[in-house]
Amino acid sequence: MVNILVAMDDHEGSTRALEKAVEIMHKDRDHITLVHAIDVGMSGLVQAAAFVDPLTGDLSTAEAIDRSEKKKAAKGVKDKCATFCATHSIKYDYVEEYGAPIEVIQKTVERLHPSVLVMGTRSLNAFQRLIIGSVSTHFVQHAPCAVMVVP
Repeated sequence: MVNILVAMDDHEGSTRALEKAVEIMHKDRDHITLVHAIDVGMSGLVQAAAFVDPLTGDLSTAEAIDRSEKKKAAKGVKDKCATFCATHSIKYDYVEEYGAPIEVIQKTVERLHPSVLVMGTRSLNAFQRLIIGSVSTHFVQHAPCAVMVVP
């Protein structure tokens, strides 16, 4: 049995990764787990800062708006996964956790010991990779299992 872990988010690259994982798996014997890290990192803070009340400087409203947006996006990812897996008759487990994607995926890899980690790319340019980093590059270099990066 092959344990396949697929990193999911709201970008098209993760959809392609899920498609590839289903393509390589044997439905009758392999197991697939989808992991979604709900990123609460710098991008969330930058978005929240845009919602600071100019009169009061109140950030709590901004944080609530940001949290609400992340919950909506997370529900969209979960629904997309459920629909895809139902359409392809795939049994799967779903892990959803708030945190930095590298940390959430790393903890999941350490806990589940997958045979392969499948992930997509976000097609970042060199400057974007320098500033925010590349999750897929990190795992290609550091994962204790095979990593398949789907463009």
